[in-house]
Amino acid sequence: MSKDDKEMLTLEISVGTTPVNLGLGAVPSNMKRWVTFVKMSNQHAGANNIFLCSGTTATNAASGVAKDKQPLANQYDTIAYPDSPRADEPLFSIAGSKFLTAFTSGGNADLFVQYYNE
Repeated sequence: MSKDDKEMLTLEISVGTTPVNLGLGAVPSNMKRWVTFVKMSNQHAGANNIFLCSGTTATNAASGVAKDKQPLANQYDTIAYPDSPRADEPLFSIAGSKFLTAFTSGGNADLFVQYYNE
């Protein structure tokens, strides 16, 4: 089976200034979680940075590694990348036993993530 045949999973969640468990649980220890598409929409009434991290706990982004940071200048600004998600060209991975966590610098943001586990 090629990576293009992988079962693509999605997550949609609202995040704030406290790192949150995205509800995915830890990546199984013998696998990786590959993120292939991200869409972020700022709901905060002002500039906001949105962070995606790999953490050793579900709610402590500081325990891991920053994977992505996107600045959004105004309320309702939205960014999505890449234009068309492809399993054979993932954006980044989360190692086994780690959690994908997210938080913002200013206020709420909506987050959509497409991923697969391998």
